Amino acid sequence: MPIYLPSGAEATPISPTPDAAWEDTSILARVKCSTSKRSLAMTTVSFTDSNWSNKDILFRQWINELVPGRLILGGYYFTGQCRVYQPDLMNGMFLTFGIRILAGNGTDVRKTLVPVTSDNLLAPSDVLTNRSWGVTAASGNYTTQAGDCLVIEGGMGGNPDEIGPPVGYPNHSSSMRFGDASETDLPLWDNSQSADYCPYIIRLNQEYEEDILTFVSAGCEWKRHCENLIVEPPVAVAY
Repeated sequence: MPIYLPSGAEATPISPTPDAAWEDTSILARVKCSTSKRSLAMTTVSFTDSNWSNKDILFRQWINELVPGRLILGGYYFTGQCRVYQPDLMNGMFLTFGIRILAGNGTDVRKTLVPVTSDNLLAPSDVLTNRSWGVTAASGNYTTQAGDCLVIEGGMGGNPDEIGPPVGYPNHSSSMRFGDASETDLPLWDNSQSADYCPYIIRLNQEYEEDILTFVSAGCEWKRHCENLIVEPPVAVAY
């Protein structure tokens, strides 16, 4: 069952301190995540600067409170889909996510499920296009406590100076497309879809029905994906 990545900004259960791996949080906004669609408008969020160092740029935090007392098993595979864009391939930008469980104070990290990690396929330079991100979660189980929140952080990361010299001043200019207003989700493991479908994060290959991330609000549950997919997952590169 996907966790959707809506657009906009709204009050959230906590205001989490961003993971230290994000070097730039200047355009950060926070919004609730959910396994059900809320018909929030599809929106393009863009970033630009005049810097060509290696940076991860945090665009959004998606947050929701977890029901306490639920066992979360380590080692499962997380994947996500989102349409992204960069105006110049010399910018060297990649889709990037991190997933953590934070305490109710918004600061204490209970469990890092997936560290801030970029995918391995450059964002396109023609149109917003689907990119597939995937990482195996850290080992070790965790039982949720009262006030714990799931925090998904998404953005773009890259090292323009690694792609080429700063001739013409490559930078971190890039865009992401958020929202859940479409009836259709972006296809899994796809890196070519340009239709305006919904982005999401999903956890694959769960074996135990008891191992469910359950949100306090609206009784939403993050269960295993219903499809039995036999694919080779993409390689992810940690920065």
